[in-house]
Amino acid sequence: MLTQVPTKASKGAVLHSSEHIFARSLQNLGLDIHVRKADTFRSDGKGFLFIKEKIPLQKLFSAEAMVNELIPKDLKVEMEKFDDISAASMKYNNIRFNEDRLKDTQGIRVVKIGDFDVSACKNEHVSSTAEIIAFAIVNVSYLGGETTVEFKAGMDAVNYLVASNDSILDICKKYNVQPSGISQFVKNAADTINNYSSILEDIFIKLIEQSDRDVIFVGNVDMPRFYKGVHKFMQANTTRCIILLSNNQLFALRGKDNSFILRDIGSQLLDKKMFVGEVTEDYLNGKVIDYDRIKDVLLGLPQKLV
Repeated sequence: MLTQVPTKASKGAVLHSSEHIFARSLQNLGLDIHVRKADTFRSDGKGFLFIKEKIPLQKLFSAEAMVNELIPKDLKVEMEKFDDISAASMKYNNIRFNEDRLKDTQGIRVVKIGDFDVSACKNEHVSSTAEIIAFAIVNVSYLGGETTVEFKAGMDAVNYLVASNDSILDICKKYNVQPSGISQFVKNAADTINNYSSILEDIFIKLIEQSDRDVIFVGNVDMPRFYKGVHKFMQANTTRCIILLSNNQLFALRGKDNSFILRDIGSQLLDKKMFVGEVTEDYLNGKVIDYDRIKDVLLGLPQKLV
């Protein structure tokens, strides 16, 4: 028997109901997604969705638009109890559920959002989609083949969207750009940055070529801008090993024909808590904790690492 969810839901319930709609929207876009975890009842009011697959950004933002189109339709949110997931699946063949969690579970609660979504869930929900008000993706990150989506809902989403809109208008005023032309403006800016990065790569390759040391101190620079330059240089110089130290980051790469073992120096820096990051025989990459001590260690290395 279907019963309507109580009204006056919490912020967590607003986030969780919007997550249900968002996940279903992604599926409706033809994606075979598997939600590992939804974290929506946090003290900071943030929502996080952890998806086992890597989802393209365009698909995520298309699903975001679908959620906001559905919210004002005021779909009722109802729940129904079943003995197990098999009984629930017999009635709702399109039910979403985490098989690993519910495989042997007795007593299943199903949450139904109009005719749009039906999902096995034990968490609190809104009574109607209109209570969600708005939904906004705040950040997307990819790690280990998974997609993590940070999002807001309710008035938090409204405030975020207003602030974002205000920021765009500020940019338009500052650079004398019409709001309708902001996409082209951003594209032009991105093209300029890419050209600048290409010039930096060439400059950096020249810096390495002219250096009489394989350990190079680059000061307070944006290290990621140099990565491509290092990789390009190493492809043509497989006998080299290059270590770069900036104020904030340590990055090193060993050519395939070089015998210097980067793990030895990396492990030493990790053990002495001067550095935090990835350490292998072939590369180092991470955050500098104690710049002066790391610099002293690197200065003690031979001029050429072979």
